[in-house]
Amino acid sequence: MNPIQIILVAFFVFAAWRAIARGRRAQSSVWKVVLWLVIWAAAIAIVLQPEVTVAFARLVGVTRGVDVPIYASIALLFYLVFRAFAHIEDVERQLTHVVRANALADLDRRLAAPAATTPPAPPPEASA
Repeated sequence: MNPIQIILVAFFVFAAWRAIARGRRAQSSVWKVVLWLVIWAAAIAIVLQPEVTVAFARLVGVTRGVDVPIYASIALLFYLVFRAFAHIEDVERQLTHVVRANALADLDRRLAAPAATTPPAPPPEASA
């Protein structure tokens, strides 16, 4: 086993362990944990048996076996970046909605009680 294989397998095992930990803390759904475990298991299989990618590469029309996981990784990264941006936009939209609702509620409270916010009128001056 090459040093790079040891490093990569150790990293993939760590990543799989983190996916399981997130699932146990209910930070990820079971579906997402299983998906990530399949991805990390496939990565470990590819690192340990790189000749598997050669046969698959020929099947899909790629000349070198190492190119298939690279292409798949790039596609997966683009998809994950897209999902992250979409999630950020959703969170921004929800935050805008909450801030707007709070601002309108605060305005309603201020308009409903104008006497409490205006200072009392000064007493009339006595004429001499």
